[in-house]
Amino acid sequence: MKKFKTKKEVKQYRIFLSTMNSIAGQAIVETIRNDYINDENPHIIYGTLDPESNAEVPSGAKEVINVRALSYSLRLNRSL
Repeated sequence: MKKFKTKKEVKQYRIFLSTMNSIAGQAIVETIRNDYINDENPHIIYGTLDPESNAEVPSGAKEVINVRALSYSLRLNRSL
């Protein structure tokens, strides 16, 4: 006997996007986000910010990674 799915299962993707506060980055985030379609299992969007751009973080982004802190800690660990 076949089991019928009552609801279409949508895959959740984890996406990394560099410089997501740039104009192109904001457009990409708006294109790939699906939290308005699938609020139970939306895509998780991580990314970095462009230091020269003073635009805000797009609303679909889950978390922002601070690259300056990472590069400083890497240089500190290498000198030890």
